[in-house]
Amino acid sequence: MGEILGLLKVVVVQGKRLVIRDFKSSDPYVVLKLGDQVAKTKVINSCLNPVWNEELTFSLADPVGVLNLEVFDKDRFKADDEMGHANLNLQPLVSAARLSHVLRVSSGEMTLRKVVPDSENCLVRESCISSVNGEVVQSVWLRLRGVESGEIELKQRDTCYIASAGLPDLVYSGYKPHAYSWNEFPPLRDILDAVHKELPGSIFNSLLLNRYKGGNDYVSWHADDEKLYGSTPEIASVTFGCEREFLLKKKPHKSSQERCDEKPPPLKRFKRSSSHSDQHSFTLKHGSLLVMRGNTQRDWLHSVPKRAKAETTRINLTFRRVV
Repeated sequence: MGEILGLLKVVVVQGKRLVIRDFKSSDPYVVLKLGDQVAKTKVINSCLNPVWNEELTFSLADPVGVLNLEVFDKDRFKADDEMGHANLNLQPLVSAARLSHVLRVSSGEMTLRKVVPDSENCLVRESCISSVNGEVVQSVWLRLRGVESGEIELKQRDTCYIASAGLPDLVYSGYKPHAYSWNEFPPLRDILDAVHKELPGSIFNSLLLNRYKGGNDYVSWHADDEKLYGSTPEIASVTFGCEREFLLKKKPHKSSQERCDEKPPPLKRFKRSSSHSDQHSFTLKHGSLLVMRGNTQRDWLHSVPKRAKAETTRINLTFRRVV
């Protein structure tokens, strides 16, 4: 490996119209490779339009390589079936980052470069590389090769993990974010103290910070039901900056889990299509505190959908207790 240029953070967002490899569906997961570095997502059972929203991190070195992507169907009693592959040339992103440094772009948003689909890449549509408040970002849709259909969306997001000393490492999708201490960020410790004061009896010992740069940054339907948070996790979410919509809906019954919804969260404030799909909307304003506890993660899914009117940055602090 040559000179280290920095870290490449890749979020595997979702897949669309993946091929069937089992009787009626597939159990897909994604493997990313950059040189000798390999990371993969979790398996989504019985779904041709899966949503992962998983962040994977790689060391980026010179000379810049190609990010290779493979999709597989998980099988129990035989080798996993291939569901297509794609690649992404990282040189345009690195060149744009160097241009941003030369231009000394440190605030606001600026389009640095556009990459168009051609025979040499796997792009479904044109991809913009932008500088957003000094950070170079790119979102892409990749068409899978070697199969009759299938697309994968990748994007970059900013995260920061803070935890008390002695806790188990947070590991997901092969990625272990660096855990900062509370003493390194006194303002965040002050916010933790304020949350504890607002919620007597609650004890939080970890924090995940996410930055939403605008309305195109979102989180799809999911539940925070990782084992390290216990069987009935309590989550306190604090919002700063741009207000965003927060959606809740009931998890489907087991009999319907083989079905996968292709559509993004609807725009309506409330939607009731059945007793099992009640959806509720909340507006998370600047300084607001949202608390989820009890069996919320067991029984419900939540999301922060895309919203064109959300033009400014939102900082989200989610406090949890690692058991």
